[in-house]
Amino acid sequence: MPGALIDRPKMTKTMYQALKRHIMKERERKKQEQEQDAMMMERIKKEEEMRKKKEQEDSLTLEQTKEQIAQLDKKMEDLKAEKHDLFSQLKKVLHQEDETRKKAQLKEQSELQIMQHSTVLGLPHAMTGRPILYRPPQPQMVQQVSLKRGRSPSPPPTQPYQYNNKMMAASLPVEKPHPYTHTSQPDYI
Repeated sequence: MPGALIDRPKMTKTMYQALKRHIMKERERKKQEQEQDAMMMERIKKEEEMRKKKEQEDSLTLEQTKEQIAQLDKKMEDLKAEKHDLFSQLKKVLHQEDETRKKAQLKEQSELQIMQHSTVLGLPHAMTGRPILYRPPQPQMVQQVSLKRGRSPSPPPTQPYQYNNKMMAASLPVEKPHPYTHTSQPDYI
């Protein structure tokens, strides 16, 4: 029966209305699902764009941070070099000052020796051939009076009391001097 046709029974009006409502609900449901899918896709797109934008900003920020670090490293190296140069200059200046101070001290000492030598020989200062830069104080012959008091004489040594009664002397305890303690008698008697 290749060409057989099946007749459908005729629908009643209520069945027709129910089928129409069912189809309309299905269409509405499909439409809402499509709208939700579209909204979901749009939201996913926006999130993807935001994520890409954020990554781009982060990468820019990372690049900027790397650039700043490189600049700061260069600045630090420059400052270290400047510090090294300044420290070297300071060492040179201190060394030069030390040398000039030593030379001045040696010169002063030699002039002082020459002046002392010339005063010992009785030559006037002008005959030494050097200008007088420093005149040492002239020694004054003043007797120094001793303000210390002289030592007072030591008192005569006292004899310990001796007992006449041997029995009484034996009852008293005998004190033996400790070998490491100082005796009360002076050594210079």
